[in-house]
Amino acid sequence: MAPGASFMPCLIDARGPAPSLGEPLVDEYLRFTAARVRPNTLTAQAYDLKVFFTVVPKPPVQVTTSDVLAFIEAQRTPRRGANVVRLADGEVGLAASTIRRRLATVTSLFDYLLARGIVDRQVVPRSMTPRSRSLRGSPLVRAPRRLPRILDRSRRSPCSRR
Repeated sequence: MAPGASFMPCLIDARGPAPSLGEPLVDEYLRFTAARVRPNTLTAQAYDLKVFFTVVPKPPVQVTTSDVLAFIEAQRTPRRGANVVRLADGEVGLAASTIRRRLATVTSLFDYLLARGIVDRQVVPRSMTPRSRSLRGSPLVRAPRRLPRILDRSRRSPCSRR
């Protein structure tokens, strides 16, 4: 692909070991991971990369940290109008767990490209706090803590004695 050219990702089921999005570096990454993950994980990764490169229509070598932050913001926008709210946390947009999964996939892609020497740095920041101030930093996407659910008596195991 020529420098400066963009591409429109299109998930193609090649009925083979790895799906294709039509971008050589992304397809190479998907072939690499095909031998390391289960089929459903591979399909999820391909879909996550399709979503990312639909929002950020650039070749991987041209993606910047600003593009990643814009992607996170785009994932937080309402999907079906402003009146749709998640019941779990009262927020709009995709669930934090979905955004985090997509970021993990994008991070893995750029880790692969970094290891291959194709890019010179990881474009997905680990946190929003510089490492000099804190060891952990502030996460890019904070997921709400969920409390365990207590089963009602009708759903408890017959083996429990309470």
